[in-house]
Amino acid sequence: MIFSRVVLILIMVLFLHDVFAQDNSRRRSGPPSNAHSKKAAIPTDAEMYAKTKANNEEFFKQQVERHKKSRQILIDTYVIEAKYKFIDDQGREPIEEEYEEIRFQASIKADKEIAFAIDATRKGVDKNLARYAAYQADVKKQQEEKIAKLIADHEARKLPEDWHHMYVVLNNGMVLRMFKRDPMQSYPYMLYVEKLSGLAHEMGIKENSLFGRARYNDREGTFEYELVIDYSKAFDIPLNYELVKQGCGTIYDSNELSFSIQAPDADDLTGDGRVKQWHAPGTGNVCPFVEMDYANCKVKRCLKRVSSDLDATLMPADATKQAYELAKHHFAEAEKERKSYAEHQAELQSIVAKINQETKRKKQQATRAKCPRAMCDDIVINQFIIDQAWGRSASEKPVW
Repeated sequence: MIFSRVVLILIMVLFLHDVFAQDNSRRRSGPPSNAHSKKAAIPTDAEMYAKTKANNEEFFKQQVERHKKSRQILIDTYVIEAKYKFIDDQGREPIEEEYEEIRFQASIKADKEIAFAIDATRKGVDKNLARYAAYQADVKKQQEEKIAKLIADHEARKLPEDWHHMYVVLNNGMVLRMFKRDPMQSYPYMLYVEKLSGLAHEMGIKENSLFGRARYNDREGTFEYELVIDYSKAFDIPLNYELVKQGCGTIYDSNELSFSIQAPDADDLTGDGRVKQWHAPGTGNVCPFVEMDYANCKVKRCLKRVSSDLDATLMPADATKQAYELAKHHFAEAEKERKSYAEHQAELQSIVAKINQETKRKKQQATRAKCPRAMCDDIVINQFIIDQAWGRSASEKPVW
């Protein structure tokens, strides 16, 4: 019985090891490659099940062969076990006829043990295949539930399929309008200014100017945009601006801001069930203070990110009057507490000064690390003596 248990434990260990090895192999290798196509075909559930079943059957055959090859070892083990038991019981060695009986009984016992192990392996393989089928069914059910939820959310929000010509009214009083360009672009919509907020007016933004680019995720019900970077006043020499503009064109920022479109309530619907407006609270942050890399036509880094309190209201293309009225209300509320453009500029100067000071400090530390303090002090003293002897003026460079 002890040997039988050892055999069973060995079978299960080998079985689980093979199953995990197959699973890890699938994860490492990923989907099958196709040399004749850029994207490999994704196997169906039926194909994956058939492959798993074939792997399990191959494993079962291997185990059956192992068990059959172990028959003689089992017989020899049972013969030795029976011989010592005979000696303990009879007090003597068994004679040849008795050895024949011992070997015969050992072969019967070994065959039963092998049959039992093969049956246990068969059950283990079938159980593993059933577990995989249940896993497939569970994954399929989860996918179906997720798709059903996405469809239900989409229908609940009553989202339009196309946002071309629609209005975006921000809670700072600005009105934007979306125009679709190439639908294959990652940001297929262009945003143009219809009405200005107070801060946008002070910044010199003009109506009908390009405000940014946008994209809309109809599955998630989210809306995002990236602002146009105004670098027209970033150069002291107009020619430099013209050269950068010619090489870079339009540069966009990289806000981490998303608007989540909510399902309309009764007040958002018309009498015939059409949607008048969608509320879209904003989440995330924006970067009003950026450092540019004009050589590579991009934002080099964000000097400081700030939490955004922007919310959006989306309106159909024929709701011009309603969009302007809502923007007028938001404009009046925003003007009561917003910062002026001058305050934003002062804050930017303070941020830049702190960054420059930190950069200078790091450079000084790097210089000190390269030059031991005693050596640097000797250089300064020697330079002072030379300056006194030769009468170097303050505007002249040191001789070392």
